[in-house]
Amino acid sequence: MAAPRKFTLERLSQIPFLLEQGFTPEQIATEFGSTIGSLRVRCSQNGIPLRRKGRIDRLSAAMNKYQTLQVSEQALASLERVAGEYGVSITELAVRLLQIIAADDLFSAVLDMSSE
Repeated sequence: MAAPRKFTLERLSQIPFLLEQGFTPEQIATEFGSTIGSLRVRCSQNGIPLRRKGRIDRLSAAMNKYQTLQVSEQALASLERVAGEYGVSITELAVRLLQIIAADDLFSAVLDMSSE
């Protein structure tokens, strides 16, 4: 059985947000079960800046390809519960859900826009 990938697309998309919240690259590497060297290489390969000096400008540029979503407290609580059941972060769960909905064109099946 293959080892789980430490740097999935979902995980890489979390890095700018973790940095913005004050996590250090070392803390992020530990969170991902990786070495700091591997984290630096993968971030470099994907254009994700890790340096502190001028990090705000680089983060802003890097985050242009990511979106911040606001959800209700009730939705967040549900996401947190289900993420815990699957053993993933809320961000990973939300990204997976959105990717599946988009890939399989499940928008109509998930949304009932007629009541809004």
